[in-house]
Amino acid sequence: MPESPLIQKEVAALTDLESLIAHRAKVETEVEQTFKRRRDREEQESRVASHQLNTKFKAESEALQAEYDKVRAGIARKAQGETQATEAEYAQAKQKIEAQFKSERSKSKKASDETRWQALAMYEAARDNTVKRRKREEEQLSAARRDFEHLKEMAEPVMDRCGKLAGPAPDPSTFLASEVTPEPEPVENYDDGEGDGEGGAAEKPPVQTGRIAVLQELIKKADEELLALESLKLPNFLKISNFIWPFLLLGAVVGGGLGAVIGWPIGIGVGVVAAIAAAVGAHVALSKKAQAGVARHFHPLKHDLEEAERKLDETKDWVKTEFERRQKEADEKREDDYKKAEDKMKVRVAEADARQQKALAEADVVYPQRLADIRKRREEESQKCEATYPPRIQAHKEKFDADAKQLQDHHRGIREATKNAYDAAWNELIRTWTEGLARVGGAVNEVNEEATRRYLDWTGADIKDWKPPTEVPPALPFGKFSFDLGEFPSGYPADERLKNAGPTRFELPALVPFPTKSSILIKTTESGKAEANLLLQTMMIRFLTSIPPGKVRFTIFDPVGLGENFAAFMHLADYQELLVTSRIWTEARDFEQRLTDLSEHMENVIQKYLRNEFATIEEYNVHAGEVAEPFRVLVVANFPVNFNETAARRLQSIVASGARCGVYALISADPKLPTPAGVQLKDLEADCVNLSWRDGKLGWRDEHFGRFPLALDVLPEQTLYSRLMHDMGEKARDANRVEVPFDFIAPTPDKFWSWNSGKVMEVPLGRAGATKLQPITLGKGTSQHALVAGKTGSGKSTLLHALITNAALRYSPDQLELYLIDFKKGVEFKVYAEMELPHAKVIAVESEREFGLSVLQRLDAELKFRGDLYRDTGVQDLRGFREAKPDYPMPRILFVVDEFQEFFVEDDKVAQEVSLLLDRMVRQGRAFGVHVILGSQTLGGAYSVGRATLGQMAIRIALQCSEADAHLILSEENSAARLLTRPGEAIYNDANGLPEGNNLFQVVWLSDKRRQEYLQDILDLAKAQNRPPASPIVFEGNLPADTRKNALLNKLLEAAEWAEQGPRYEQAWLGDAIAIKDPTVAVFRPQSGSNLLIIGQNAEAALAMFMMAAVSIAAQHPPRKHNGLKLYLLDGTPVDSWLNGKLGQIADWLPHTVKNVTQRNLAASINEVAVELGRRRDNSGSAEEQAPIYVFIYDLQRFRDLRKGDDDFGFSSSFGEEKAASPGTQFSEILREGPPVGIHVIVWCDSVNNMNRTFDRNALREFELRVLFQMSANDSSTVIDSPVAGKLGENRALFYSEEENRIEKFRPYGLPDDAWIAEVKHKLFSRPAPVEPEPIPEPEPAPVASQDNGNGHGNRYDDLPPAFPDDDELPPVFPNFDEPAEPAEAETKPDNF
Repeated sequence: MPESPLIQKEVAALTDLESLIAHRAKVETEVEQTFKRRRDREEQESRVASHQLNTKFKAESEALQAEYDKVRAGIARKAQGETQATEAEYAQAKQKIEAQFKSERSKSKKASDETRWQALAMYEAARDNTVKRRKREEEQLSAARRDFEHLKEMAEPVMDRCGKLAGPAPDPSTFLASEVTPEPEPVENYDDGEGDGEGGAAEKPPVQTGRIAVLQELIKKADEELLALESLKLPNFLKISNFIWPFLLLGAVVGGGLGAVIGWPIGIGVGVVAAIAAAVGAHVALSKKAQAGVARHFHPLKHDLEEAERKLDETKDWVKTEFERRQKEADEKREDDYKKAEDKMKVRVAEADARQQKALAEADVVYPQRLADIRKRREEESQKCEATYPPRIQAHKEKFDADAKQLQDHHRGIREATKNAYDAAWNELIRTWTEGLARVGGAVNEVNEEATRRYLDWTGADIKDWKPPTEVPPALPFGKFSFDLGEFPSGYPADERLKNAGPTRFELPALVPFPTKSSILIKTTESGKAEANLLLQTMMIRFLTSIPPGKVRFTIFDPVGLGENFAAFMHLADYQELLVTSRIWTEARDFEQRLTDLSEHMENVIQKYLRNEFATIEEYNVHAGEVAEPFRVLVVANFPVNFNETAARRLQSIVASGARCGVYALISADPKLPTPAGVQLKDLEADCVNLSWRDGKLGWRDEHFGRFPLALDVLPEQTLYSRLMHDMGEKARDANRVEVPFDFIAPTPDKFWSWNSGKVMEVPLGRAGATKLQPITLGKGTSQHALVAGKTGSGKSTLLHALITNAALRYSPDQLELYLIDFKKGVEFKVYAEMELPHAKVIAVESEREFGLSVLQRLDAELKFRGDLYRDTGVQDLRGFREAKPDYPMPRILFVVDEFQEFFVEDDKVAQEVSLLLDRMVRQGRAFGVHVILGSQTLGGAYSVGRATLGQMAIRIALQCSEADAHLILSEENSAARLLTRPGEAIYNDANGLPEGNNLFQVVWLSDKRRQEYLQDILDLAKAQNRPPASPIVFEGNLPADTRKNALLNKLLEAAEWAEQGPRYEQAWLGDAIAIKDPTVAVFRPQSGSNLLIIGQNAEAALAMFMMAAVSIAAQHPPRKHNGLKLYLLDGTPVDSWLNGKLGQIADWLPHTVKNVTQRNLAASINEVAVELGRRRDNSGSAEEQAPIYVFIYDLQRFRDLRKGDDDFGFSSSFGEEKAASPGTQFSEILREGPPVGIHVIVWCDSVNNMNRTFDRNALREFELRVLFQMSANDSSTVIDSPVAGKLGENRALFYSEEENRIEKFRPYGLPDDAWIAEVKHKLFSRPAPVEPEPIPEPEPAPVASQDNGNGHGNRYDDLPPAFPDDDELPPVFPNFDEPAEPAEAETKPDNF
C-alpha cells in the first residue's frame, strides 16, 4: 500500500537532512585534498605538453620532406607505366578484332546446321504424333461403338414394353433444341505432344476430339433417358406380372365375404367379375396417367439412339481424312525451315566482316591520342607538386611557433581556473548547506502547518470555532518528536564558513499513516498500562476528530478496566449507538462475536466493494460518494486477557488485512502474559505501528524516527473531553443520513416506457458499491417474489416508492399493472391515487384486512383467467403467450403489500384464507406474470404467513433490523442484516436468504416533490399516447367513503328520464365495502323485519347514511303527488349542534313528497303512517301497487313519545270509549306490520342503553338490517350476537343482515358537499315529470288522542289534518325545550359542511 504523503514528507525531510550532513562532511574534507592534487597534476601536465610539442614538430617536418620526395618519384613512375600499358593495349585490340571475325563466321555455320537438324527432328515428331493421334481416335471410336451397342441392347426391351404407352412420336423439331452442339476441333502444331526430356507425347493424357466428344455425350444422354424411363413406377406396375396380384386379392376378399353370406359359387363368381372389372378400369386409368411420363423419356431416347448410330459412321470417315491432312502439313513445314536457315547464315557472315573493318579504323584513331595525353598529364603533375610542398614546409614551421606560445597561455589559464574552481567549490558548499537547511526547515514547517490545519489541538485552542474535517487525513498524529544536528554523525560543520547557515533543531508530529498501515500495537508491562490506555484514548480522539463525522466507528474491548478506561466515549452512544457498537465489551464471548462481525464486514468489503477494481476502501469511497463506507477501529486494552484462540486468530487476521478494508486496531498488550496457542505478538507487529514501554516511557519503534525522543499527546481536560464527545456525537448523527438521488437510477425521459417485461422485469432500487446499480429482478429463474423487512425508519417505504415509481417509468401500463396495499397508519400510497397512476389497478391507504383479502381474491381470479387463456392458446407462461399473441395486452402484475403482517394479527377466517391465497399466488404466479412484494417491520409474532410460503419467495431485501429479524428475513445462518447501520442501507439477496447471495446496496432517496414530478411526467406521457384516464379502485381507510364514487347511484342520477314504475324493492347505499365489490347496500324488501337500525356514537356518519339512503331511495322512484314515494324525516338533533336542521334539507334536494316532522306534529305524522298502514293492510291486494313510505328517525332517544308506555294496555276510557293508540304503540305496529306493505323505518340511536329504553327484545327483531359503529364488545354482542364491533376504528362500521346472517365491514359515506347536493338537485329536478294516473280517494283519517309532547302541553287541535298538511295550516303551539326556537321553515340555510 502507498505510504501516507504527510509521513513521506517527514521521511523526505529527515532523509534530506541526513544526506545534506553527509554531503557537507564529505565535501568539506574533499575540497582541500582534491584541489591540491589538481594543482600538482596541472604542473606535470604543462611539462609533458611542452616536450610533446617539440617532438611532434620534428617528426612532422621530416615526414613532410619525405612526402615531397615521394610524390615527385611517383609522378615519373606513373607516366612511364601508363605509356607502356597503352602501347600493349593497342596491339591486343588489333588481335582481338581479327579473332572476333573468325568466331562470328564459325558461329553462323554452326547455327545453320543446328536449325536444319531441329527442323528434321520436328518433322519426325509431327509424323509420329499424327500416327499416335489416329490410333487414339480409332480406339475412342471403338469404345463409343461398344457403349452404343450395349445401350441399344438394353434399351430395346424397355422400348418394346413402353412403346404403346408412349403414344405417337412428336414433331422432330422438338428435339433440335436438345441436340449436342459439336465443339470446334483443336489446332495442333508439329510438336504437339512433344516435350523436353524423355517421354514426350507418350506421357500426356489422351485428348478427345470434338466429334468423338459429341458422340459420347449423345450416348450418355441416351443412357440417362433410359434410366429415367426404367425408373418410372407406373409402367413397371402395369406389367401383367405385377398388376394382377392386387386384383386377385380383391377378388378373393369379395368372393370370400359374399361366399359366407350368399353361397360360395355365387360369391366366387361375383368376386372374379369384380376383380376383372376393377383391373380393367384401373389399367385404363393408370395407362392414361402413365402416358405423359413415358412419352417424356421414350421419344428422346429413341431419337438419341438413332442420332448416335448416324454419328458413328460420320466420325469413322472423319478420322481418316484428318490423318492425311496432318501428314501433308508436316512435309511442307520441313522444307520451309531448311530454306530459312541457309538465308540467315549468309546475312550473319556479311555483317561480321563489316564490323571487323570498322573496329580496326577506330583503334588507329584512339590509341595514339591516349599516348599524347599521358605525356601532357606528367608535365602538369610535376608543376603542381612544386607549387604545393615548399609552401607547406614553411607553414608548418610557422605553426609550431604559434602552438608553443598557445601552450604557455593555456597552462597559465588552467592555473587561474583551478584557483577559481577552488573558491567556487567552497561557495557551492556554503550555498548547498544553507539552502539544504532552509529546505529541511521549510519541509518541517510545511508538515507542522498541515498538521495544525488538519488536526484539532485540544490543549490550548478554543474548539468553538473548530469545524470537523470534510476529507480523510493522510495520517493521524499521536505525539511529537524533535532532533538537532548534534544527533547525526559529523552533524555540526568544522569550518567557520559553514556555521550559522540555518536552523539546527527541528520538531515534527509523530504520525500514524492513514488510511494504510494505521493499526497501533503498544507493548507494555504493568507499570506502563496507564500510559498505554491514555495513548489509546488520544488515538481514539484523533480518529474521531480527524475523520469526517460519522465516518468512524469504534469497537472497544476493556476486559480489565470493565469499560472505565473508555467511559467518556459512551457519550457517543447517546447520539448513535453504532459509533461505539452499542457498548464497551468485556467478556470473552462478546469478543469473539464482535471480531466475527468485523471479519464478516471485511469479507463483504473485499468481495462486494473492492474486488479487483479498488485497492483500498478509501479509493472505493472516492467513487462511492453518498454510500461511502465508514472506517472501523477496534480498540483492545490489555491483550490477551479474555482472548481465546479463535478470537486471537481473528484479531491477527483483522490486523493483517484490515487496513485495505478500512478496519484498524489499537492494541495495548502485555508481553509477559501468555498468548493463545498459535498467535504471537510478533505476528501483529509486522502490520502495526509499534510502541514499547522502556525506561519508564513509551518508545517508538520506527526505522526512521524511533531514535529520537517522543512526546505523546495528552488527553484534553475533562470538561473539554466530554464536550468533544457530545459535539462529535451530534455531528455524526447529523451526517449519518445518506441520500442517493433517485435520478441516479431513473431512466431518461427518452427511455420512459421503453422496457419490455415479457422475458424478465428489472427495476433498479439503489446504488450497489461505487459504480453499480442494484436492481430487483422478477421473472427470472426462482426470482419471482420478494420479501422486504426493516424496522421503523430504516427506509422500507422509500424503497417501495422507488420500486413503484421506477417500475412505472420503465414499463408502460401494457407491460405492468400495480396492486398497492398499505396497512400502515399513513398515506404512503395515496399519491398514486391522487396522480391517477396509469399502472395502478388497486390502491389501498390504511387498508383493512378484509379489503386486502378481496384484492387477493381478485388476483386469484386473475390467475384462473390467465390459466384458462394460456391453456386455450397452448402456452405455458407469460413469455410464450406474448409471443403467441403479440397484440393481446398481457402485463405483469406487481402485488405490493406494506405491513403485510396485519393480515395475520388474528388467527381467524380472514387470516386463514389470506394464507391460502398467498401461498397459491407465490407458487403459481411465476407462470402467469404475477409477482408478490411483501413488506413488514418484523416477521416475528404469533401469527404470520406460512414458512413454506416464505420459502417460495427467493428475493429477500433486508434493511436495518434486529438479529432475530435478520434470521427471519434472510435465513438461520445469515444474520448480515443486523450489521446494517443507516437508513436506506439494505441487503439484496435472491438466493432464498443464503449468505452467498448477499448484495449490499443503498436505497435511493425519492422526495415527495420529485416523486410527484415523475408521476406528472408519466401522466403527460399517457396523455401524449391518448391513453384513457386511469380509474383504479381506491380504498382510503383514513377517510369516509366518497359519494361521487358510487357508480350504481351515479347511474340512477344520470338517467335522462324517470322510470315508469318503481323497483320491487329499494336499495339504500350506506358506504363503500371493505372489499373490491359494490358499495354496501341495505335492501328493503316487502317482508317483515325489513327495517334499518343504525346504532353507535357517530352522529355525522349516521346523518350521512340517512341522506344517502334518502337520495338512493328517491332516485329509484318517479316523483308523484298521488300514490308516490313519501319520506318522513324526524330530526332529533339538539338545537346547539352544528348538525341541527341538516336532515330537513333533504326536502329541498328531492322532487318527491318529503315531510319534516317535529315534536309538535309527531303524533299526527305517526298517526298518518299508521292509518296508511291500516288501509294497505285491509286492501292487501293493492298493497303492492302502493309506493313505499320511509320513516327516518334521527337520534331516536330524543323522541320519547315513540317509547311504549308501561301503563299502555289499550283499555277503554272512563267514559266507555276505546282509548286511542299512543304514538309509541302505533310506532311498534308500524315496525311490525309496515314492511310487508311497503312502509319501512330507518332509525339511528346513539347507544344500546337508549335503544333498550325504546325497544324491547321483540321489537329489536323487527330490525333485520342493522348498522353498528364502534362500541363495546358487550353492546356489540347485544345487537348482533358478536363482539366484532368492539374492534372497529375510525370511519368504519358494520352492516348486519339477520336474514342472511352476514356481517360486512364498510366505510360510511361522509356528509355530501354543496357541489354534490347542487348537482343532485339539478339532475332530479331537470327530468320531465312522470305521467300520473287518477288519484284514488283517501279514507278519512282516524282521530288522534291528545298527547303530551313531553313538556306538559298537549295538541291544540282535535281534527286531524289531511295527509302531509302544510305547516301554515297548523295552529300555533307552545314550544317545548326539545324544539328549536324558530319553526323549521324559518331557519336559515346551514353553512357548507
